Amino acid sequence: MKVVMAMPPWRPTEVFTGNFGMFVGGAWHPLGILSVAAALRDAGHDVTVLDGAFYTQDEMIREIKDVDPGFVGFYLTTFLWRNANGIAEQLKREMPDLPVVVGGPLASGWRDRVLRETDLFDVVTFGEGEETAADLADATETGRDLSTVRSIAYREDGEVKKTGDRPRIADLDSLPFPARDLLGDTRKYVPPLGTYKRLPAMYMYTSRGCNGKCIFCWQLNAEGDIRAQSAERVLAELDHIYETYDLKEIRFFDDNFTYDKERIHKILDGIIERDYDLTFYASSRVDDVDREILEKMGRAGFWGIMFGIEAGIQEDLDALGKGVTVEQNRKAVEWAHRAGLLTVTPFIFGIPGQTSESARKAIDFAIEIDSDIVNFHSLTPFPGAELYENVEKYGRVASEDVSDYTFEGIAFVPKTMTREEIQDLRAEAFRRFYRRPRYMWKRLKMIRGWTDIKILIAGGIAFLMTMLFKKEFTPHGTQV
Repeated sequence: MKVVMAMPPWRPTEVFTGNFGMFVGGAWHPLGILSVAAALRDAGHDVTVLDGAFYTQDEMIREIKDVDPGFVGFYLTTFLWRNANGIAEQLKREMPDLPVVVGGPLASGWRDRVLRETDLFDVVTFGEGEETAADLADATETGRDLSTVRSIAYREDGEVKKTGDRPRIADLDSLPFPARDLLGDTRKYVPPLGTYKRLPAMYMYTSRGCNGKCIFCWQLNAEGDIRAQSAERVLAELDHIYETYDLKEIRFFDDNFTYDKERIHKILDGIIERDYDLTFYASSRVDDVDREILEKMGRAGFWGIMFGIEAGIQEDLDALGKGVTVEQNRKAVEWAHRAGLLTVTPFIFGIPGQTSESARKAIDFAIEIDSDIVNFHSLTPFPGAELYENVEKYGRVASEDVSDYTFEGIAFVPKTMTREEIQDLRAEAFRRFYRRPRYMWKRLKMIRGWTDIKILIAGGIAFLMTMLFKKEFTPHGTQV
């Protein structure tokens, strides 16, 4: 059966605040869709992948009509909610008999609520999608009753029904490589400004989940553990994409790439032994790195690492449920710098119990540790997270528009702050951190080629936008 898997049309300004997104935004390989597409293909189905980063709505509708699939599946997140509704509405007008399926983080967080919010979707898949999508395609093709497909909600005679949960995939090594070949030219994917060293870049997942229990983060593994591919499977996929695609950098998308010391050492040793002409980037928790790992990452070709620092004082870290200390944050950044790695460190404003005074200590801490790339986000109650499920315990919802639920939108306000304070703190933080002569001089010294020059120019334009326009820190560019 023919199946279309798609990201709804979207633009960086819908993820990054205001026109700032025009300069810092990028596009990333839709690995979730590609993994589901690979499973569908292995099950014998003919799959087309459409990435909305490169389509208008009318263009995507034309592509779907040309394929004439048995169903179309859209990836659904909070910021894509409005876009998915828009394209589904047009599809229902022009292809009324086409089943429209949605999956992804928002679908898993809301489950059958998605179908109660709108009648534009026919089926919702929740949890991991590989086995569910293949089962759903088989049921659709053969006419089998949807009640036999686990981990879905669907409509039947105007009534919403929900089936039982499917067990998590225990052996990630059993999954096929993501179907990157269905993207066409992979070189069109450029990561967000300042987060890459060389192009073309490609993304990889080697694990699912996180061992942290932060109140703002939602994972498929509510148990708080990590399921990972073996080091051998990771290196096999690296070999495959290195030999198949034109690329210069690999960006590991895992929430915590370094959590298993035995596994990470095997992966790093394999990379060093193979001597790829590649640079690498990854994310980690600060309590799952040490000097030895970071130094080996540097030898393996890693140029940078992201640590979710989030806050500058212990009270704020504890309120977020981070499970780490200020000193661990400081040491991890110090060790990374000594190993020759650039550090990317997001911070959060709007933490429960936080005030403008305590929030400014996060800015002080960012300056103290002298991180290389810093972002200042607002705390967001993503569906399925502890913060979302118990929002009244921590504060109040500041926006009913789910499209505001990004790291840049101000969708939540704690009891101790106002929405205006959070907006003003973000503007102040960017100004204080990035206008320092020491930082500017450091960035100039880091220039090694044309890519660095382009990043510096675009970053300068984006920075000027934040200096000149207060609306750059307001969701959808509107004043609060």
